Amino acid sequence: MNDLIHTKFKEANQKLENGDIIEFGKCLIDLYANLTCNCYFRDQKEVDYERQLELVCKHSGNQNNFYLNLAKGFIYLRIKNEKEAYTYLTKAIEIDSSCDVPYSLRASIEPEINALYEEDAKTAVLLNPSARNYFDLANSYDYKNDESGLKNSSIYFGKAISLRPDFACAYNNRAIRLQSNKDLQGAVNDYMKCIEVDKKHWAYYQLWFCLDELKRYDEALKYIEIGAKVHSDDISYQFGLGVANTRIGNYEAAIKLYERYLKDNPKNSSALGNIEICKKNIKNQILINAKESYKVRDYKQANDLFEKYIEDETDLNEDDLYLYLLSMLKNNNSETSLDNTNQIYNRLNTLKSSYSQKLENEDELTEEEENANKLMEYQSNYRVGFGNYEGQNLSSIINEDPEYVLWCIINLDHFSINKALFLNPKLRNEPLFLSALEHNLIKEQIIEKWTPGDDDYDYGSRDEYYDDYHDYERDTFDALTDGQLGDWDEFGGDIDDIMTWLGR
Repeated sequence: MNDLIHTKFKEANQKLENGDIIEFGKCLIDLYANLTCNCYFRDQKEVDYERQLELVCKHSGNQNNFYLNLAKGFIYLRIKNEKEAYTYLTKAIEIDSSCDVPYSLRASIEPEINALYEEDAKTAVLLNPSARNYFDLANSYDYKNDESGLKNSSIYFGKAISLRPDFACAYNNRAIRLQSNKDLQGAVNDYMKCIEVDKKHWAYYQLWFCLDELKRYDEALKYIEIGAKVHSDDISYQFGLGVANTRIGNYEAAIKLYERYLKDNPKNSSALGNIEICKKNIKNQILINAKESYKVRDYKQANDLFEKYIEDETDLNEDDLYLYLLSMLKNNNSETSLDNTNQIYNRLNTLKSSYSQKLENEDELTEEEENANKLMEYQSNYRVGFGNYEGQNLSSIINEDPEYVLWCIINLDHFSINKALFLNPKLRNEPLFLSALEHNLIKEQIIEKWTPGDDDYDYGSRDEYYDDYHDYERDTFDALTDGQLGDWDEFGGDIDDIMTWLGR
Protein backbone atom coordinates (compact mmCIF):
# COMPACT_ATOMS: atom_id res chain seq x y z
CA MET A 1 0.00 0.00 0.00
CA ASN A 2 2.81 2.43 0.83
CA ASP A 3 4.35 1.86 -2.59
CA LEU A 4 1.03 2.74 -4.25
CA ILE A 5 0.67 5.90 -2.15
CA HIS A 6 4.23 6.92 -2.87
CA THR A 7 3.66 6.46 -6.60
CA LYS A 8 0.53 8.58 -6.49
CA PHE A 9 2.28 11.35 -4.53
CA LYS A 10 5.15 11.46 -7.00
CA GLU A 11 2.61 11.67 -9.77
CA ALA A 12 0.88 14.57 -8.01
CA ASN A 13 4.17 16.44 -7.55
CA GLN A 14 5.02 15.97 -11.21
CA LYS A 15 1.65 17.43 -12.23
CA LEU A 16 2.39 20.44 -10.04
CA GLU A 17 5.86 20.90 -11.51
CA ASN A 18 4.25 20.86 -14.94
CA GLY A 19 1.95 23.69 -13.84
CA ASP A 20 -1.19 21.55 -13.83
CA ILE A 21 -2.70 22.72 -10.53
CA ILE A 22 -6.11 21.16 -11.20
CA GLU A 23 -4.64 17.72 -11.76
CA PHE A 24 -2.50 18.15 -8.63
CA GLY A 25 -5.70 18.73 -6.62
CA LYS A 26 -7.37 15.68 -8.17
CA CYS A 27 -4.32 13.57 -7.31
CA LEU A 28 -4.60 14.71 -3.70
CA ILE A 29 -8.18 13.41 -3.49
CA ASP A 30 -7.07 10.12 -5.02
CA LEU A 31 -4.14 9.97 -2.63
CA TYR A 32 -6.32 10.55 0.44
CA ALA A 33 -8.63 7.75 -0.67
CA ASN A 34 -5.74 5.37 0.04
CA LEU A 35 -4.23 7.08 3.10
CA THR A 36 -5.02 6.21 6.69
CA CYS A 37 -3.24 9.10 8.45
CA ASN A 38 -0.88 11.99 7.77
CA CYS A 39 2.25 10.16 8.91
CA TYR A 40 3.12 9.53 5.29
CA PHE A 41 3.50 13.25 4.55
CA ARG A 42 5.52 13.83 7.71
CA ASP A 43 8.02 11.21 6.59
CA GLN A 44 8.54 12.71 3.12
CA LYS A 45 11.63 14.70 4.09
CA GLU A 46 12.67 15.37 0.51
CA VAL A 47 9.45 17.18 -0.44
CA ASP A 48 9.82 20.96 -0.60
CA TYR A 49 6.39 22.30 0.37
CA GLU A 50 7.58 25.89 0.09
CA ARG A 51 8.40 25.12 -3.54
CA GLN A 52 4.94 23.61 -3.96
CA LEU A 53 3.34 26.75 -2.52
CA GLU A 54 5.34 28.93 -4.90
CA LEU A 55 4.13 26.90 -7.88
CA VAL A 56 0.49 26.98 -6.75
CA CYS A 57 0.56 30.72 -6.14
CA LYS A 58 1.76 31.29 -9.72
CA HIS A 59 -1.57 29.95 -11.00
CA SER A 60 -3.26 32.79 -12.82
CA GLY A 61 -6.48 30.99 -13.68
CA ASN A 62 -9.83 30.92 -11.88
CA GLN A 63 -9.15 31.50 -8.17
CA ASN A 64 -12.54 30.04 -7.29
CA ASN A 65 -11.57 26.61 -8.56
CA PHE A 66 -12.23 23.85 -5.98
CA TYR A 67 -8.98 21.96 -6.69
CA LEU A 68 -6.84 25.10 -6.52
CA ASN A 69 -8.21 26.01 -3.08
CA LEU A 70 -7.90 22.42 -1.87
CA ALA A 71 -4.27 22.35 -3.03
CA LYS A 72 -3.47 25.62 -1.25
CA GLY A 73 -5.19 24.45 1.93
CA PHE A 74 -3.22 21.19 1.85
CA ILE A 75 0.14 22.91 1.31
CA TYR A 76 -0.44 25.56 4.00
CA LEU A 77 -1.19 22.75 6.45
CA ARG A 78 2.09 21.08 5.55
CA ILE A 79 4.06 24.26 6.29
CA LYS A 80 2.05 24.76 9.54
CA ASN A 81 0.27 27.95 8.51
CA GLU A 82 -3.14 26.97 9.83
CA LYS A 83 -4.80 30.36 9.38
CA GLU A 84 -4.15 30.36 5.62
CA ALA A 85 -5.02 26.67 5.42
CA TYR A 86 -8.36 27.36 7.10
CA THR A 87 -9.12 30.16 4.63
CA TYR A 88 -8.54 28.07 1.52
CA LEU A 89 -10.14 24.87 2.82
CA THR A 90 -13.22 26.85 3.83
CA LYS A 91 -13.36 28.29 0.32
CA ALA A 92 -13.02 24.81 -1.20
CA ILE A 93 -15.95 23.58 0.95
CA GLU A 94 -18.08 26.57 -0.12
CA ILE A 95 -17.38 25.70 -3.75
CA ASP A 96 -18.07 21.96 -3.37
CA SER A 97 -19.41 20.55 -0.07
CA SER A 98 -19.74 16.99 -1.40
CA CYS A 99 -16.05 16.04 -1.03
CA ASP A 100 -14.86 14.71 2.35
CA VAL A 101 -11.17 15.67 1.95
CA PRO A 102 -11.37 19.42 2.73
CA TYR A 103 -13.58 18.66 5.76
CA SER A 104 -11.08 16.06 6.98
CA LEU A 105 -8.16 18.46 6.50
CA ARG A 106 -9.95 21.35 8.18
CA ALA A 107 -10.87 19.14 11.16
CA SER A 108 -7.15 18.95 12.03
CA ILE A 109 -6.88 22.73 12.53
CA GLU A 110 -6.69 24.02 16.12
CA PRO A 111 -10.07 25.04 17.64
CA GLU A 112 -8.77 28.56 18.22
CA ILE A 113 -8.86 28.92 14.42
CA ASN A 114 -11.53 26.37 13.50
CA ALA A 115 -14.29 26.25 16.10
CA LEU A 116 -16.15 23.69 13.96
CA TYR A 117 -13.35 21.10 13.99
CA GLU A 118 -15.57 18.39 15.50
CA GLU A 119 -18.43 19.06 13.07
CA ASP A 120 -15.94 18.91 10.19
CA ALA A 121 -14.73 15.49 11.34
CA LYS A 122 -18.29 14.20 11.63
CA THR A 123 -19.21 15.55 8.21
CA ALA A 124 -16.19 13.85 6.64
CA VAL A 125 -17.34 10.53 8.13
CA LEU A 126 -20.90 11.06 6.80
CA LEU A 127 -19.57 11.80 3.33
CA ASN A 128 -17.06 8.95 3.42
CA PRO A 129 -17.05 6.51 6.39
CA SER A 130 -13.45 5.49 5.75
CA ALA A 131 -10.84 4.35 8.26
CA ARG A 132 -8.99 7.65 7.78
CA ASN A 133 -12.05 9.75 8.52
CA TYR A 134 -12.96 7.73 11.60
CA PHE A 135 -9.36 8.18 12.72
CA ASP A 136 -9.62 11.96 12.31
CA LEU A 137 -12.94 11.98 14.16
CA ALA A 138 -11.38 10.03 17.04
CA ASN A 139 -8.49 12.50 17.20
CA SER A 140 -10.91 15.45 17.30
CA TYR A 141 -11.93 14.41 20.82
CA ASP A 142 -8.45 15.28 22.12
CA TYR A 143 -9.72 18.73 22.95
CA LYS A 144 -12.36 17.27 25.26
CA ASN A 145 -10.16 16.14 28.09
CA ASP A 146 -12.89 14.29 29.95
CA GLU A 147 -14.28 10.81 30.33
CA SER A 148 -16.75 11.14 27.45
CA GLY A 149 -14.00 12.38 25.14
CA LEU A 150 -11.80 9.40 25.96
CA LYS A 151 -14.70 7.02 25.50
CA ASN A 152 -15.74 8.44 22.12
CA SER A 153 -12.18 8.57 20.79
CA SER A 154 -11.65 4.90 21.72
CA ILE A 155 -14.90 3.96 19.97
CA TYR A 156 -13.94 5.71 16.74
CA PHE A 157 -10.39 4.37 16.77
CA GLY A 158 -12.04 0.97 17.04
CA LYS A 159 -14.18 1.78 13.98
CA ALA A 160 -11.04 2.74 12.04
CA ILE A 161 -9.32 -0.50 13.09
CA SER A 162 -12.33 -2.60 12.11
CA LEU A 163 -12.12 -1.12 8.61
CA ARG A 164 -8.30 -1.35 8.45
CA PRO A 165 -6.87 -4.01 10.81
CA ASP A 166 -3.38 -2.94 9.69
CA PHE A 167 -3.90 0.67 10.86
CA ALA A 168 -0.82 1.05 13.09
CA CYS A 169 -1.45 4.65 14.15
CA ALA A 170 -5.04 3.84 15.17
CA TYR A 171 -3.70 1.22 17.58
CA ASN A 172 -1.07 3.68 18.82
CA ASN A 173 -3.49 6.56 19.34
CA ARG A 174 -6.05 4.37 21.07
CA ALA A 175 -3.27 3.09 23.32
CA ILE A 176 -2.39 6.66 24.26
CA ARG A 177 -5.98 7.27 25.39
CA LEU A 178 -6.09 3.99 27.32
CA GLN A 179 -2.79 4.91 28.98
CA SER A 180 -4.10 8.32 30.02
CA ASN A 181 -7.15 6.54 31.47
CA LYS A 182 -4.84 4.30 33.56
CA ASP A 183 -5.72 1.17 31.55
CA LEU A 184 -2.08 0.17 31.18
CA GLN A 185 -2.72 -3.41 30.12
CA GLY A 186 -5.13 -2.26 27.41
CA ALA A 187 -2.52 0.26 26.25
CA VAL A 188 0.18 -2.42 26.17
CA ASN A 189 -2.03 -4.64 24.01
CA ASP A 190 -2.58 -1.84 21.48
CA TYR A 191 1.06 -0.70 21.45
CA MET A 192 2.16 -4.27 20.79
CA LYS A 193 -0.38 -4.59 17.97
CA CYS A 194 0.89 -1.30 16.56
CA ILE A 195 4.50 -2.44 16.30
CA GLU A 196 3.39 -5.84 15.05
CA VAL A 197 1.75 -4.05 12.12
CA ASP A 198 4.53 -1.49 11.68
CA LYS A 199 7.89 -2.57 13.09
CA LYS A 200 9.32 0.93 12.49
CA HIS A 201 6.62 2.75 14.45
CA TRP A 202 7.55 5.14 17.28
CA ALA A 203 5.26 3.32 19.76
CA TYR A 204 8.20 1.46 21.35
CA TYR A 205 8.92 4.22 23.85
CA GLN A 206 5.40 4.37 25.24
CA LEU A 207 5.18 0.58 25.23
CA TRP A 208 8.33 0.50 27.36
CA PHE A 209 6.87 3.11 29.70
CA CYS A 210 3.66 1.13 30.27
CA LEU A 211 5.52 -2.13 30.83
CA ASP A 212 7.76 -0.34 33.30
CA GLU A 213 4.71 1.00 35.15
CA LEU A 214 3.35 -2.57 35.27
CA LYS A 215 6.72 -3.69 36.71
CA ARG A 216 7.26 -6.08 33.79
CA TYR A 217 10.89 -5.02 33.66
CA ASP A 218 12.34 -7.79 31.47
CA GLU A 219 9.75 -7.11 28.75
CA ALA A 220 10.25 -3.38 29.13
CA LEU A 221 13.98 -3.76 28.51
CA LYS A 222 13.34 -5.97 25.48
CA TYR A 223 11.12 -3.43 23.71
CA ILE A 224 13.12 -0.33 24.56
CA GLU A 225 16.19 -2.08 23.13
CA ILE A 226 14.32 -2.83 19.90
CA GLY A 227 13.04 0.73 19.75
CA ALA A 228 16.53 2.14 20.26
CA LYS A 229 17.77 0.13 17.28
CA VAL A 230 14.84 1.12 15.08
CA HIS A 231 15.11 4.80 16.07
CA SER A 232 18.84 5.09 16.59
CA ASP A 233 18.74 8.84 15.98
CA ASP A 234 16.28 9.45 18.85
CA ILE A 235 18.35 10.24 21.97
CA SER A 236 15.34 9.81 24.28
CA TYR A 237 15.71 6.05 23.92
CA GLN A 238 19.04 6.29 25.74
CA PHE A 239 17.18 7.63 28.76
CA GLY A 240 14.60 4.83 28.54
CA LEU A 241 17.37 2.27 28.22
CA GLY A 242 18.99 3.76 31.30
CA VAL A 243 15.82 3.33 33.35
CA ALA A 244 15.21 -0.17 32.00
CA ASN A 245 18.72 -1.29 32.94
CA THR A 246 18.41 0.33 36.35
CA ARG A 247 15.24 -1.67 37.02
CA ILE A 248 17.00 -5.01 36.58
CA GLY A 249 20.15 -4.02 38.44
CA ASN A 250 22.45 -3.28 35.48
CA TYR A 251 23.60 -0.09 37.17
CA GLU A 252 26.95 0.38 35.45
CA ALA A 253 25.36 -0.04 32.02
CA ALA A 254 22.59 2.37 33.05
CA ILE A 255 25.11 5.04 34.05
CA LYS A 256 26.76 4.89 30.62
CA LEU A 257 23.36 5.23 28.93
CA TYR A 258 22.40 8.23 31.06
CA GLU A 259 25.76 9.82 30.31
CA ARG A 260 25.15 9.32 26.59
CA TYR A 261 21.76 10.99 26.98
CA LEU A 262 23.30 13.88 28.93
CA LYS A 263 25.60 14.73 26.02
CA ASP A 264 22.52 16.10 24.27
CA ASN A 265 20.69 17.15 27.44
CA PRO A 266 23.45 18.18 29.85
CA LYS A 267 21.15 19.78 32.42
CA ASN A 268 18.49 17.08 32.58
CA SER A 269 17.83 16.65 36.30
CA SER A 270 16.20 13.23 35.95
CA ALA A 271 19.22 11.71 34.23
CA LEU A 272 21.63 13.36 36.67
CA GLY A 273 19.58 12.15 39.62
CA ASN A 274 19.28 8.63 38.23
CA ILE A 275 23.06 8.39 37.86
CA GLU A 276 23.41 9.15 41.57
CA ILE A 277 20.79 6.51 42.36
CA CYS A 278 22.71 3.97 40.28
CA LYS A 279 25.96 4.79 42.04
CA LYS A 280 24.25 4.37 45.40
CA ASN A 281 22.74 1.06 44.31
CA ILE A 282 26.14 -0.18 43.15
CA LYS A 283 27.47 0.61 46.61
CA ASN A 284 24.47 -1.05 48.25
CA GLN A 285 25.04 -4.18 46.19
CA ILE A 286 28.59 -4.36 47.50
CA LEU A 287 27.20 -4.24 51.03
CA ILE A 288 24.63 -6.93 50.22
CA ASN A 289 27.37 -9.14 48.77
CA ALA A 290 29.52 -8.55 51.85
CA LYS A 291 26.76 -9.74 54.14
CA GLU A 292 26.04 -12.73 51.90
CA SER A 293 29.73 -13.68 51.97
CA TYR A 294 29.73 -13.47 55.75
CA LYS A 295 26.63 -15.65 55.87
CA VAL A 296 28.39 -18.43 53.94
CA ARG A 297 31.52 -18.00 56.13
CA ASP A 298 33.69 -16.56 53.42
CA TYR A 299 35.14 -14.09 55.90
CA LYS A 300 37.96 -12.86 53.69
CA GLN A 301 35.57 -12.02 50.88
CA ALA A 302 33.19 -10.39 53.35
CA ASN A 303 35.98 -8.32 54.87
CA ASP A 304 37.26 -7.23 51.45
CA LEU A 305 33.77 -6.19 50.33
CA PHE A 306 33.14 -4.25 53.53
CA GLU A 307 36.46 -2.47 52.96
CA LYS A 308 35.44 -1.65 49.41
CA TYR A 309 32.07 -0.36 50.60
CA ILE A 310 33.56 2.14 53.05
CA GLU A 311 36.60 3.15 51.01
CA ASP A 312 34.85 6.21 49.57
CA GLU A 313 33.52 7.41 52.90
CA THR A 314 30.26 5.47 52.96
CA ASP A 315 28.65 5.12 56.37
CA LEU A 316 27.63 1.81 57.92
CA ASN A 317 24.63 1.46 60.18
CA GLU A 318 25.04 -0.05 63.64
CA ASP A 319 24.34 -3.66 62.64
CA ASP A 320 26.47 -3.59 59.49
CA LEU A 321 29.35 -1.98 61.37
CA TYR A 322 29.23 -4.78 63.92
CA LEU A 323 29.24 -7.40 61.15
CA TYR A 324 32.17 -5.68 59.45
CA LEU A 325 34.26 -5.63 62.64
CA LEU A 326 33.35 -9.24 63.34
CA SER A 327 34.45 -10.19 59.82
CA MET A 328 37.88 -8.70 60.65
CA LEU A 329 38.18 -11.01 63.65
CA LYS A 330 36.92 -14.07 61.81
CA ASN A 331 39.14 -13.34 58.83
CA ASN A 332 42.06 -13.55 61.24
CA ASN A 333 40.63 -16.58 63.10
CA SER A 334 37.43 -18.14 61.79
CA GLU A 335 36.83 -19.84 65.17
CA THR A 336 36.51 -16.54 67.02
CA SER A 337 33.26 -16.29 68.99
CA LEU A 338 31.90 -13.59 71.25
CA ASP A 339 29.56 -15.67 73.38
CA ASN A 340 29.94 -17.87 76.46
CA THR A 341 32.43 -20.08 74.61
CA ASN A 342 34.90 -17.20 74.81
CA GLN A 343 36.91 -16.98 78.04
CA ILE A 344 36.95 -13.17 77.91
CA TYR A 345 33.17 -13.16 77.85
CA ASN A 346 32.93 -15.75 80.64
CA ARG A 347 35.30 -13.86 82.89
CA LEU A 348 33.51 -10.51 82.59
CA ASN A 349 30.07 -12.08 82.80
CA THR A 350 31.08 -13.99 85.93
CA LEU A 351 32.42 -10.82 87.54
CA LYS A 352 29.21 -8.93 86.76
CA SER A 353 27.09 -11.78 88.11
CA SER A 354 29.22 -12.10 91.22
CA TYR A 355 29.00 -8.35 91.83
CA SER A 356 25.20 -8.46 91.70
CA GLN A 357 24.98 -11.42 94.09
CA LYS A 358 27.43 -9.97 96.61
CA LEU A 359 25.74 -6.58 96.50
CA GLU A 360 22.42 -8.22 97.25
CA ASN A 361 23.96 -10.30 100.11
CA GLU A 362 26.03 -7.34 101.31
CA ASP A 363 29.20 -9.42 100.95
CA GLU A 364 32.60 -7.87 100.47
CA LEU A 365 33.40 -7.06 96.82
CA THR A 366 36.70 -7.74 95.12
CA GLU A 367 38.53 -5.07 93.17
CA GLU A 368 37.94 -6.97 89.90
CA GLU A 369 34.20 -7.19 90.57
CA GLU A 370 34.02 -3.46 91.23
CA ASN A 371 36.01 -2.72 88.10
CA ALA A 372 33.81 -4.94 85.94
CA ASN A 373 30.72 -3.28 87.36
CA LYS A 374 32.02 0.12 86.21
CA LEU A 375 32.30 -1.10 82.61
CA MET A 376 31.09 1.61 80.21
CA GLU A 377 31.50 2.70 76.62
CA TYR A 378 33.58 5.84 76.03
CA GLN A 379 32.57 8.19 73.21
CA SER A 380 35.05 10.18 71.15
CA ASN A 381 34.41 13.40 73.06
CA TYR A 382 34.61 12.00 76.61
CA ARG A 383 37.45 13.58 78.63
CA VAL A 384 39.72 11.73 81.04
CA GLY A 385 40.32 13.20 84.42
CA PHE A 386 43.93 12.35 85.27
CA GLY A 387 47.21 10.83 84.12
CA ASN A 388 49.32 11.86 81.18
CA TYR A 389 46.17 12.73 79.22
CA GLU A 390 44.24 14.51 81.93
CA GLY A 391 41.73 16.90 80.37
CA GLN A 392 42.04 15.46 76.87
CA ASN A 393 39.14 13.80 75.10
CA LEU A 394 39.31 10.28 73.75
CA SER A 395 39.62 11.32 70.10
CA SER A 396 42.78 13.34 70.77
CA ILE A 397 44.31 10.50 72.83
CA ILE A 398 43.67 8.07 69.93
CA ASN A 399 45.47 10.39 67.54
CA GLU A 400 48.37 10.93 69.95
CA ASP A 401 48.78 7.46 71.47
CA PRO A 402 46.56 4.81 69.80
CA GLU A 403 48.52 1.91 71.30
CA TYR A 404 47.70 3.15 74.80
CA VAL A 405 43.97 3.20 74.08
CA LEU A 406 44.08 -0.37 72.73
CA TRP A 407 46.06 -1.49 75.79
CA CYS A 408 43.42 0.00 78.06
CA ILE A 409 40.63 -1.85 76.24
CA ILE A 410 42.47 -5.14 76.74
CA ASN A 411 43.61 -4.62 80.33
CA LEU A 412 41.03 -2.40 82.02
CA ASP A 413 37.81 -4.20 82.81
CA HIS A 414 35.79 -1.03 83.06
CA PHE A 415 36.90 0.50 79.75
CA SER A 416 35.53 0.15 76.21
CA ILE A 417 35.03 2.56 73.32
CA ASN A 418 32.33 3.12 70.75
CA LYS A 419 32.94 0.49 68.07
CA ALA A 420 32.81 3.05 65.26
CA LEU A 421 36.15 4.35 66.55
CA PHE A 422 37.76 1.12 65.36
CA LEU A 423 37.48 2.49 61.82
CA ASN A 424 40.13 5.05 62.70
CA PRO A 425 43.33 4.08 60.84
CA LYS A 426 45.38 5.24 63.85
CA LEU A 427 44.00 2.27 65.78
CA ARG A 428 43.92 -0.18 62.90
CA ASN A 429 47.63 0.12 62.22
CA GLU A 430 48.55 -1.01 65.75
CA PRO A 431 49.58 -4.64 66.59
CA LEU A 432 47.07 -4.77 69.46
CA PHE A 433 44.15 -3.87 67.19
CA LEU A 434 42.53 -7.30 66.73
CA SER A 435 42.90 -8.31 70.37
CA ALA A 436 41.42 -4.99 71.52
CA LEU A 437 38.62 -5.33 68.99
CA GLU A 438 37.69 -8.75 70.37
CA HIS A 439 37.69 -7.44 73.94
CA ASN A 440 35.66 -4.39 72.95
CA LEU A 441 32.94 -6.29 71.08
CA ILE A 442 32.58 -8.66 74.02
CA LYS A 443 32.38 -5.75 76.45
CA GLU A 444 29.65 -4.25 74.30
CA GLN A 445 27.64 -7.44 74.72
CA ILE A 446 28.25 -7.49 78.46
CA ILE A 447 27.04 -3.88 78.74
CA GLU A 448 23.94 -4.70 76.73
CA LYS A 449 23.22 -7.82 78.77
CA TRP A 450 23.64 -6.17 82.17
CA THR A 451 22.06 -2.81 81.41
CA PRO A 452 18.58 -2.83 82.99
CA GLY A 453 15.61 -2.18 80.74
CA ASP A 454 13.43 0.89 81.16
CA ASP A 455 10.99 -1.04 83.34
CA ASP A 456 13.72 -2.41 85.62
CA TYR A 457 15.99 0.61 85.91
CA ASP A 458 16.05 2.27 89.31
CA TYR A 459 16.27 5.94 88.35
CA GLY A 460 16.56 6.88 92.00
CA SER A 461 19.95 5.15 92.18
CA ARG A 462 21.44 7.04 89.25
CA ASP A 463 23.10 9.76 91.32
CA GLU A 464 24.39 7.16 93.72
CA TYR A 465 25.94 5.20 90.87
CA TYR A 466 27.71 8.22 89.45
CA ASP A 467 28.84 9.35 92.89
CA ASP A 468 30.41 5.95 93.35
CA TYR A 469 31.88 6.15 89.88
CA HIS A 470 33.29 9.63 90.52
CA ASP A 471 34.82 8.57 93.87
CA TYR A 472 36.52 5.53 92.40
CA GLU A 473 40.20 5.08 93.40
CA ARG A 474 41.89 6.53 90.33
CA ASP A 475 45.41 5.38 91.11
CA THR A 476 44.40 1.73 90.77
CA PHE A 477 44.88 1.71 87.00
CA ASP A 478 47.67 4.24 86.71
CA ALA A 479 45.94 6.15 83.91
CA LEU A 480 42.71 6.41 81.91
CA THR A 481 40.75 4.30 84.39
CA ASP A 482 37.15 5.31 85.05
CA GLY A 483 37.49 8.84 83.69
CA GLN A 484 34.83 11.48 84.00
CA LEU A 485 31.69 12.23 82.06
CA GLY A 486 33.24 15.59 81.27
CA ASP A 487 32.35 18.45 78.97
CA TRP A 488 30.80 17.66 75.61
CA ASP A 489 32.43 19.22 72.61
CA GLU A 490 30.64 19.63 69.31
CA PHE A 491 29.56 15.99 69.01
CA GLY A 492 26.56 14.30 70.53
CA GLY A 493 28.33 11.02 71.02
CA ASP A 494 26.27 8.72 68.78
CA ILE A 495 27.57 6.71 65.86
CA ASP A 496 26.73 9.38 63.26
CA ASP A 497 28.77 11.95 65.20
CA ILE A 498 31.71 9.60 65.46
CA MET A 499 31.57 8.84 61.74
CA THR A 500 31.58 12.61 61.10
CA TRP A 501 34.61 13.01 63.33
CA LEU A 502 36.37 10.25 61.40
CA GLY A 503 35.77 12.20 58.21
CA ARG A 504 33.45 9.53 56.79
